[in-house]
Amino acid sequence: MTEPGSQDIPQLVVVPARPQGASGRSEVVLEMREQPGGGFVLPVFSSVALLIEQLGRFQPWVCLPLASVMPADPGVRVVIDPRIEEAAPRWQEPALQELATAAGREDEELS
Repeated sequence: MTEPGSQDIPQLVVVPARPQGASGRSEVVLEMREQPGGGFVLPVFSSVALLIEQLGRFQPWVCLPLASVMPADPGVRVVIDPRIEEAAPRWQEPALQELATAAGREDEELS
């Protein structure tokens, strides 16, 4: 990932995320990326189009206020509109279908 250029700071951001069940309840997990030199980056995007451009059309996401994703952990940085390396992992359709199937089973268990 590289740092973005100068820009206006958005109030709402599109964040790579996925649902995850734990202890009979559903949660949303924000997808951070580990950096080679240590620490983590949470990539956030100012639009859905930019997220898709960088992470692909199968990337699950949520839209949240930027203030709500600011980490308390100093080892995590939030980067707005980063450029994601081509070799970085990306969601593919089969994994997204598997996630949807698992989420459907969790919904049935909660009923």
